[in-house]
Amino acid sequence: MVTKIYIIRHCQSKANARRQYNCSMKDDDGLSETGKIQAMELAEFFSGIRIKRIYVSPFLRTRQTADTIARYIKTEMEIDENFRELDCGEWNGKTEDEIKEKFPEEWKGWHYDPQNNPIPKGESLFEIEARVLPRFQQIIREHKNENIAIVTHYC
Repeated sequence: MVTKIYIIRHCQSKANARRQYNCSMKDDDGLSETGKIQAMELAEFFSGIRIKRIYVSPFLRTRQTADTIARYIKTEMEIDENFRELDCGEWNGKTEDEIKEKFPEEWKGWHYDPQNNPIPKGESLFEIEARVLPRFQQIIREHKNENIAIVTHYC
């Protein structure tokens, strides 16, 4: 047997629908109506798969996605700070158009080579890797021969 890990990006959030960067839990206004439908479709997809546990970022949009799945398939859900959204620094709360206008070079760098061009005053991909990878490896060790899911964010 093998350990299977399903990595799930949260369903469409209200901020996604506005094309807005939202990297703050206090500003997270959850899933859009489309996102709620997507979450139910995910739950139905997982209905035939035995998931031992769902690990989830503490953000509202990820918790709503994970909770829909967990309730539908009757499994445990655990909030894990390590899987939180990246800190998007000066881009938090801004739309893509605002970012392109105010940070044109940084926008290009982030989309061309994000690993070497972090968001201004934000978290780098190296920092994300440093917090996520050890926890990911620990989860693999704890769940030998089980199926688990992680509901997290884009990065």
